[in-house]
Amino acid sequence: MLYIQKQQQQIDLLTLTPQDRYLKLIESRPEIFQRTPLKIIASYLGLTAESLSRIRKRIIEK
Repeated sequence: MLYIQKQQQQIDLLTLTPQDRYLKLIESRPEIFQRTPLKIIASYLGLTAESLSRIRKRIIEK
C-alpha cells in the first residue's frame, strides 16, 4: 500500500502543476494544514516556501 502511495506521489510531481498538487493535498488531507508548518508542506509538494505562498495568494484572490 505504501509503495503505491509513493508511486502516485512521484507521478503527481511529474504530471501535475504545483497549484494542482496543492489543491489535491487540500482535498485529500485538509487536517495536515492544522499541524504542519507551510515550509514542510512546500517541501512535500516539491516547492519553495515562497512559491507555495504565491499559489495560496492566487487561490484566495479567485
